[in-house]
Amino acid sequence: DLHLSIRRQRQMCIRDRGTLSYRMTPNSLKETNRILHYQSLFRLLVGFAGILSLLTFHRGLEHELIVTLPLLVTIGYILSSHFLLQRVSPSSRPGVGTVLSFIDALLLGGLICLIDLSLLPALLLIITLQFNGIIGGGVRKLRNDNLALLLGIAITALLRFPQWTLSVDILTGLPPLLALGIYICIYGASSSREIATLGDKQKELEKTQVQLKLR
Repeated sequence: DLHLSIRRQRQMCIRDRGTLSYRMTPNSLKETNRILHYQSLFRLLVGFAGILSLLTFHRGLEHELIVTLPLLVTIGYILSSHFLLQRVSPSSRPGVGTVLSFIDALLLGGLICLIDLSLLPALLLIITLQFNGIIGGGVRKLRNDNLALLLGIAITALLRFPQWTLSVDILTGLPPLLALGIYICIYGASSSREIATLGDKQKELEKTQVQLKLR
């Protein structure tokens, strides 16, 4: 009878596996929200930095398709991704976040190609991508983001082959520099708060242990 009941439970689990929703623990939900928060911050900062670099690189061509189309696509994507993350269920956010992270790097590759792989802004944007990958998932995320970046460059190069130059344009490189600086500052401030909170919890735990020993 015991073996029969176990077999029935296994059959029910197999049958219902497709309909069961993944329940996230409070810790996993907190970690997912942390990663998505930094990914959204990265998307916002790098998106607008890329747009500003594109506008300064193609000065005088603000009304041309090479500038207006990427500008509209980037702004539309930033807004739509924000509303999408607000509407999806917590259990779906990790998967949605992975897809959006791939698209982020893909579009970033396209923007880098549209500024003709200009050395300073391209380098700063790529460094920001690497930093975001390290704090958002480690080696696996770095691999996926860089593959998407190269894919974005390759796809855009098929439409418009870049004329790579070693010249350093300070105005074009300023927006990515500010984006990287702001991102690092926000991450540093947030990490400091987390460390302080952990320190306070550790002190409370030690105080509780001392009180228990005195009893």
